[in-house]
Amino acid sequence: MIAIVLTKDRMISSPVEAEEFYVVDLYERRIVSGPHKLRTRGSGLSKLGEIITKMPIYSANGIIVSRIGSEGMELAKSSGTRVFRAKGRLEDLVEEGTVGIVEITQENIDPGCPCCSFKHR
Repeated sequence: MIAIVLTKDRMISSPVEAEEFYVVDLYERRIVSGPHKLRTRGSGLSKLGEIITKMPIYSANGIIVSRIGSEGMELAKSSGTRVFRAKGRLEDLVEEGTVGIVEITQENIDPGCPCCSFKHR
């Protein structure tokens, strides 16, 4: 799976915190390209919009973030973008491949959580 990973100082981050992104092939466990500086400043929604428009360029199947708000999930859903949650360093994600990432879907969203759409377990 090719994914765009939002990061800050090589740590997987939320769209709000992200400063750059990497394109990662999780099946081959390698960084395809990056870091790429985000051109958009400000809200997480505007950064997420920038990433969504770049996905076809990199043949990306999804976006990996540490957390995402409900508005970000709505934007992703409306564009048909799959969003995955992972924690930690970019290198750990690449080393583990698809282990440790979870797709955020309607079944595991907690709409009452203001900071994170991923249901707390």
